[in-house]
Amino acid sequence: SDVLSLELGTSFRDLYLDQDRSELFYVAEAMMRLQEMYGAIPTIRTKGTCAQLVKDMMVRMRRERGLSSSDSPGEIDTVIILDRDSDLVTPMLTQITYEGLVDEHLGISNASVMLDAKMVGNDKAPPGKKVKHPLNSDDTLYADIRDLNFSVLSRILGEKARTLKESEDERH
Repeated sequence: SDVLSLELGTSFRDLYLDQDRSELFYVAEAMMRLQEMYGAIPTIRTKGTCAQLVKDMMVRMRRERGLSSSDSPGEIDTVIILDRDSDLVTPMLTQITYEGLVDEHLGISNASVMLDAKMVGNDKAPPGKKVKHPLNSDDTLYADIRDLNFSVLSRILGEKARTLKESEDERH
């Protein structure tokens, strides 16, 4: 619930192979919009050259817009911006959480997955019709299990299924 990703799919190639730094402007602009929505972010930490360039752009944008980090302190107190090249190994690791499993098998894109309409309860949809299903913490079950390791996931889901069955039995 406290991690945001712009999901700029070609940014690594653009930055490091094509030497095109225009992606950094989009990141800085997105961070400025975030501050417009939630207030100024007083502390910005960076790791890596590109992250530092984004921070420098944000400082310049603040100055150009007549804002300061002390203006309207917001809901976010610290932002950490990391360059992907500071950790090239992590994207190659196997994901061992529920959310990772969903991503590996269904592909999460912009916090949502494309599912068969019948999977989400739309029985009247034509066969093979896909619908976009959001994945966020508004769904309490998903919020509870999204970061759980496989080793505890089956136990937790079993407990939740028993609780639902007991509730259903009490209702009848």
